[in-house]
Amino acid sequence: AYTDSELQIALIALFSEMLYRFPNLVVAQVTRESTQQAIANGITADQIIHFLRTRAHAVMLKQTPVLPPTITDQIRLWELERDRLRFSEGVLYNQFLSQVDFELLRDHAKELGVLVF
Repeated sequence: AYTDSELQIALIALFSEMLYRFPNLVVAQVTRESTQQAIANGITADQIIHFLRTRAHAVMLKQTPVLPPTITDQIRLWELERDRLRFSEGVLYNQFLSQVDFELLRDHAKELGVLVF
């Protein structure tokens, strides 16, 4: 980024790894880890992409799209990775005396809306 603004640099550091810092120039790399850390801190993939699009260099702004789709897709995929698994508290019932007993309990849990399966 061509900037000497401390605010801009701090914002960039929220979702990237800072590599080099010179007067009027900052070099940073958007990585899986930096993106997921930003997401864990409440920043969404869409916010990161919006920031990159709105502050793109003039040469980049001449391109359509401004950011390559591979970049935006990857940032969104990193966000989705974090939400792949959802944890739920539950109780495991096993060793039923019969298949019928299992099905009765399963159906009852479904009716109550508490079945995690």
